Amino acid sequence: MKTNIQYDFTSLNDFFNKFETPDEMMMDLAEVVMNYALLHDPSNTDSFKRDIGTVYVLYQEIKKLKEQQIA
Repeated sequence: MKTNIQYDFTSLNDFFNKFETPDEMMMDLAEVVMNYALLHDPSNTDSFKRDIGTVYVLYQEIKKLKEQQIA
C-alpha cells in the first residue's frame, strides 16, 4: 500500500529522545518475539506468522532509525 500522505512523526521522535532509544526498542521487540514464540499454539499458526511478520517489519524500520544515530 503506497500513499502520498506526509505523516508527522514528532511524537515518535519525542518518544525515542525521551523514553526509549531505537536500540532499546529493538531489544524489547526481540524479547516480545521470544516470549510469543514460547506461547505459540499450533492451532493458531497463521495468526502467529502474521503477528511475527508485523513485529519484523517494525523491527526493521526501527533498525533504520538506529542507523541514523550512527551517521
